[in-house]
Amino acid sequence: MKKIIFTLVLSYFSLLSYGQITVEGKVVNKTGSPIAYASIGSESDSTETISDLNGNFKYSFSNKGNKPIKFSHVSYETKLVPYSTYSDGHTLTIQLADKNVILPELSVSANGLKPKERVSKGLKIPSDVKFFGKTNDMECGPYIKTKRNILITDIVIRVKECTYTECTLSVNIYKVKGKNDIENILNKPLYYIVNKNTNKTDLNIRPHEDIILEKGQKYYISLRTVDERSDGHISFPLYMKHNLVRNFTNGKKHNIPVGLGFSVLGKEIQ
Repeated sequence: MKKIIFTLVLSYFSLLSYGQITVEGKVVNKTGSPIAYASIGSESDSTETISDLNGNFKYSFSNKGNKPIKFSHVSYETKLVPYSTYSDGHTLTIQLADKNVILPELSVSANGLKPKERVSKGLKIPSDVKFFGKTNDMECGPYIKTKRNILITDIVIRVKECTYTECTLSVNIYKVKGKNDIENILNKPLYYIVNKNTNKTDLNIRPHEDIILEKGQKYYISLRTVDERSDGHISFPLYMKHNLVRNFTNGKKHNIPVGLGFSVLGKEIQ
């Protein structure tokens, strides 16, 4: 997903019955530009929300124990907003530092100039993986590992069916650093807009920066929906490939034996 300062404006706060709190606002950067698809959640409640394309959000949750609200985005450092800050109903300005991921400096080898498939989708099996209804913070995807150092050129996933008028997909790439530790290696988010009736179609998602997969290193590539127009669903073929299902905001996760499959195309590097 550089060092940049962000400002978060919470423009409205209200208390609802049954201990519900609703916070409305807009996520913007230092210059006032909106931040799209920031994840918003609280440890005291299982609900989350996502800021829209214009940075606006409305988050209603049960605040047990006056827990902080967590704001996350691929390109920026996570920020915890304490209860004392948002409980008084005043507009808030919160500065956040950009996340700076340093990628390895490697050169492309002579025999690796032509991109080719470096990671396969796995064995396809009957049934599918379906995202439906309103967007949320659940992401899903496979673990991958390459036999050589690879510069990614394309990430390919096949859409089986899309009934949304339009939906936006987000792809993240994490380095697996331990049993319970992963680190997002993107500086810039990967978004792809899918329109209705995009059926049986391969999506070629191309990174906006040089992303290097290191030989023998385990990675996790995930997919989630961050925006939708209309009710509906989007589905993908199911593969016999170990997947991780993870909540983007609170990090809770579990492994499953089947799930999404990605093809990763890239150039071999030294």
